[in-house]
Amino acid sequence: MIHPGILRIERLSVAYGDADRVTVRDVSLELRPGQIYGLIGPNGSGKTTLIRGLTGRARAVSGRISFDGADVLALNARKRARIISIVPQSSGIPGGYSVFDVVAMGRTAYCGPFGQLTAADREKVESALRSTRVASLRDKDCAFLSGGEVQRVLIARAIAQDTPVIILDEPTAHLDFRYQIRLLDLVSSYSRENGVAVLLILHDLNLAARYTDRTMILAQGSVVASGATSAVLEPERLSEVYRIPMERIERGSGKPVLFAPS
Repeated sequence: MIHPGILRIERLSVAYGDADRVTVRDVSLELRPGQIYGLIGPNGSGKTTLIRGLTGRARAVSGRISFDGADVLALNARKRARIISIVPQSSGIPGGYSVFDVVAMGRTAYCGPFGQLTAADREKVESALRSTRVASLRDKDCAFLSGGEVQRVLIARAIAQDTPVIILDEPTAHLDFRYQIRLLDLVSSYSRENGVAVLLILHDLNLAARYTDRTMILAQGSVVASGATSAVLEPERLSEVYRIPMERIERGSGKPVLFAPS
């Protein structure tokens, strides 16, 4: 059962590679239940390093990460995996694993010492397979999946992990537009229906405008802007960050369309 709560990142600075080289500085944000928080910025801006800092794979040199008051970075990996799950970019699933096997990996933090799935674990896996519409692929070797299928399987694994926070690292990379929309519709519905907080790392500004409630822009490891998405995606600011002229069209839905004029 998911226990909704607020993940708070307070003035977090992260070092990556050389332990003395701070590459992300003074980041603060709150991930709230049922809310999608976008993280955007140019290549090399520090988005991936920030994710690694949140999950303990890069060193937090200052600041705090807490969930319902508990210090997340002080927890062991097993306990941390019950709070935050990660959907990486679509790569790295080795051949020889079935779809069921990969989704069942989401239950690792709950399994006993011999890694045996209980009946409750299996129901979590089956439910995740159904909700992501990959149940028909349960016995298929992941080596033979399409890019869109791989991403749905990785999301199913995160759903099976049953965490109140999910981080998705560029989940639409290498997918055509139809599958991008289907995938993010799935994420959006799951977040709102289950009170799950989502941190969504994107390159596409229009997908950020369409799906996120709040957005942060990172550039050169520092926060450029953070707040309601419609306010953050301001053309002059984006033009400066991305070093290309940007324009914005307002729509009746309140979700703008951004483009670089020819």
